[in-house]
Amino acid sequence: MTHPTPIPHIDRVAVVGATHGNEITGATLVERWLEDPTEVTRPEFETLLLLANTAARGAGKRYLVRDLNRSFQPEDLANPALNTGENARAKEIAALLGPRDNPAVRCILDLHTTTSNMGTTLITDASTGGLLLADEVRKRLPGARVYSIGRRDRSAGCLRAVAPLGLGIEVGPIPQGVLRHDVLDATRAAANAALDVLAEWKRVGPPRTPTVEAYALEETVRLPLDERGRPAAVIHRDLEGGDWRELRPGDALFQRFDGQVVCYDGPAGRCPIFVNEAAYYDNFLAFSLVRETTLATGQAE
Repeated sequence: MTHPTPIPHIDRVAVVGATHGNEITGATLVERWLEDPTEVTRPEFETLLLLANTAARGAGKRYLVRDLNRSFQPEDLANPALNTGENARAKEIAALLGPRDNPAVRCILDLHTTTSNMGTTLITDASTGGLLLADEVRKRLPGARVYSIGRRDRSAGCLRAVAPLGLGIEVGPIPQGVLRHDVLDATRAAANAALDVLAEWKRVGPPRTPTVEAYALEETVRLPLDERGRPAAVIHRDLEGGDWRELRPGDALFQRFDGQVVCYDGPAGRCPIFVNEAAYYDNFLAFSLVRETTLATGQAE
């Protein structure tokens, strides 16, 4: 099924860092660009630079109370009882960049890093604009991949969902709270490629591309738990770092503490991503499973 969404008229673009306070690559870039925005300035539109979770950035933590990047659900933004910590900051950001029905910013580029071996990943939903933007950026970045999380509650709760068009830029592997030259350069290149694509669209319009090659989310897998709700296994050494590598029946997934190896027994064609991501330890997520596929954009040739 396609979900055609009109591509918005781009007059303002927000580049956001520090949505997660311990992912300091994007935060560092935005801080430097705030001092000198020349690199991210395009004559075709206004570029707004934003540090999202400044409190968590100062504390060196992903978040203080709750994940800011899960705090933009419309019902949460409309709930006056949610008025502290990240919920309050989400309302401030939504007021600055939104509202959704008449947003001040038409596109949001949200800069993230991951501890997993993801390379440069361009994250979008299933909208026409999101898929086209991710695909056009991918073409300018050798080795980059498009990851569509589809139409899920999670996508509606992300910061980038405040605007009609949003792109998450995820680069890794890198430890939390660490700067690395290669990851910094890859993030900078992706952000500038996205701005270049948007500037080109403003001049000549978006391409008429009917389909996009992407990885679509199918399932999220949790660590095995014991009877007390504690992790009963670790990611198997053979899977560690194996993001984007297609699984075969019998491939080792987990090494249980009792010595048992848990193997993959699902359908063919699936790849794990965000393998052993440090940020997901709080809810025992081990990895997600995606499938390389062709997604319709709603655009005609």
